[in-house]
Amino acid sequence: MWHKDTTLNDMQQVTYSYPITLIQKLFVEKVLECLYIRTLDSYRLRLHNPKTAIEELVQVTLQVKQNILQRQEYVTEICKEVLALLRDENDGLVFASIDRDYYVKLISQGKKKENFNVIIQASRLVIKDNANYQQHLIDEIERQIDNYVEGNEIETPHKLLSLIEYSLIELVNKGFTK
Repeated sequence: MWHKDTTLNDMQQVTYSYPITLIQKLFVEKVLECLYIRTLDSYRLRLHNPKTAIEELVQVTLQVKQNILQRQEYVTEICKEVLALLRDENDGLVFASIDRDYYVKLISQGKKKENFNVIIQASRLVIKDNANYQQHLIDEIERQIDNYVEGNEIETPHKLLSLIEYSLIELVNKGFTK
């Protein structure tokens, strides 16, 4: 027999002791959604942000190249994941040493084993360019919150939500717990 458990139906409630703006409320709600234990899995924090997906691409490509992993499809699948994360340019990545469009074109050709060395080297350049990825994400989130004018629409809510999620993923990958 089922009984009503109200705690399962309620999101974590937050009471503010001072007035907050709409964008600040969006920030808090997104963080809670990603980290709250009773949030549905499809809304919780994901495993990868763009930087960690690129790091995995390097590792898997090296392992396929060295025949530690036998199936080339692993590289293809991770390339697809990275491409999906880079598609809308809400990734917060810095492309200083390599052109973004060139990198996207390169990894879209990840099926070809002869491209593996170039994919590895290009990915390492992107990772190096983003050594301060966490700080860059925080700065961009802060910039979006600071530029918000109360009463207006949030200009790029999807980008802000992505940056928040990627920042939380970066913290988890640095050893913080949910």
